[in-house]
Amino acid sequence: MTTDDYCFACGMKNPIGLKLQFEEKDGWTHFKTTLNEEYQGWSEIAHGGIVCTLLDEVMVWAAYIKGIEAVTGEITVRFRNPAPIGLEIEGRARIVGERGKVILTEGELVSCGKILAQGKAKLLRI
Repeated sequence: MTTDDYCFACGMKNPIGLKLQFEEKDGWTHFKTTLNEEYQGWSEIAHGGIVCTLLDEVMVWAAYIKGIEAVTGEITVRFRNPAPIGLEIEGRARIVGERGKVILTEGELVSCGKILAQGKAKLLRI
């Protein structure tokens, strides 16, 4: 896969993007970010689509950081607590299995010690 650095989630050239940066530690892929009002739904709460985007991206990066190129085939998100605007959000994900071309991942978002959302994804190798 090629990139022109305009990915909404991780592209550094995208002026409206999230500009996420990832690292691998202890078998998990991690990021930290603070969302501003541009990404909110209700007042002071991140839009649910942005929450899904954060989980989708960290789960794909759990594969990509290991040299596996894949795209999301299926994603399930469970919202646990509202994702705050203006406070740090930490995301993490890992690969939990492989079945042929399918990579199984899980991830979560946390802020101020609370789980905001949890996700599972089936990624398709490309």
